[in-house]
Amino acid sequence: MAEILFTKNTKKLINDKIIGFKKLNITKDEYKNLVLDICPSDVSGNKDFYLVGKNSHKYLYQPNIDTLSKHEIDNFKRWCMHVDVTPIVNSSNNILEENTHTSYVSMHMTNFTCDSSFGKTLFLNLIKLYNDCPQKYIELLMDNKLEHHIATGKEHDIDAPIKTEINMDQYELDYRTTQSELEIEEAKIKNLPSIFFPFRTHPITRETILFWPTYSSVQLHGGSRPWFEEFKMWVKEYLDNQENWYEWEWSQGDVIIFDNRCMLHTFTPGWKPEQRVFDQIIVGFEKPFYNHKK
Repeated sequence: MAEILFTKNTKKLINDKIIGFKKLNITKDEYKNLVLDICPSDVSGNKDFYLVGKNSHKYLYQPNIDTLSKHEIDNFKRWCMHVDVTPIVNSSNNILEENTHTSYVSMHMTNFTCDSSFGKTLFLNLIKLYNDCPQKYIELLMDNKLEHHIATGKEHDIDAPIKTEINMDQYELDYRTTQSELEIEEAKIKNLPSIFFPFRTHPITRETILFWPTYSSVQLHGGSRPWFEEFKMWVKEYLDNQENWYEWEWSQGDVIIFDNRCMLHTFTPGWKPEQRVFDQIIVGFEKPFYNHKK
C-alpha cells in the first residue's frame, strides 16, 4: 500500500466530512489500519469499532437492471436515503438523544464489475442543510421534536417488498460488535417510530447539524402544522437538487470514509449482488447533543 499522510487526511475528514481513495486494492488488515489511523478519536478518546465483511446488499430490493429508467433510479435513491445504523431504539424508550450514534463509516469495494454509471454512492452534508435552511424554519423547529419512520417502497412508487427479519449471519462479523447494534437492526424491521431533536452539535467542529435521517418519513412529533408541511416541501426540493449532493463513482479497490454524524447518503441501483461487494468498518459511538447559541 502506498504511503498515506494520515495527519493530513484526518484533517481533511474533519473539515470535509468525507475522504476517498481510488483503487487502493489493500488487504483487510491494511484497510482496518487505514481507517483507524485516519478517523479522529472522539472527545473521550474512544475508538471502538467493528468490521462487517462481504456486504453486497443482496437482501435489498432492486429494480430490473434491463428496464431501469431515470424515474426508477430517482425513486430508488429517495427510498434508500439514510444515516448509517439508523438510530431506532426499542419501544420502551424511543428518545434518540438518550442513545449512542455511529461516528464514522467506511467502505472498501472489494469487487465491482457492474457499469460504473450504476451503483454510485451519494452524500449530502446535513451541516450545509442547516446553513442553507431559512431562518424562519430554524426558529419554529427550535421548540419541537421530530419523529422518524422507516419509508416503504410504496411511498416512492417502487415495488419493494416489506422488510423481513434480518439474518445477522450474512454480515460475517470479524471484529467486536455490540448488543445495541443488533437491537437497532431488529428495530429497523419492526419500524418503530423514533423521537429526536432537530438539531445536533458536531463534537469536534461545533458546527450545527440539521438532523434529517431520511427523504420523506420525518414527521412533527405531536401532530403536523401547516408550517411544517411547508418546511418538508423545502427539504424535499433541497434533497432533489443534484447540486447539493457529492457523487462517488466506484471502481474496484476504492475506499471511502465519511462522518456519519452529518452525512446523509444513498446509492443508485443497476447491479447484481455479486457485482458490488464491499467490506465496511464502523468506528466510534457517542451520545448526540446540542448546544444552542442564542
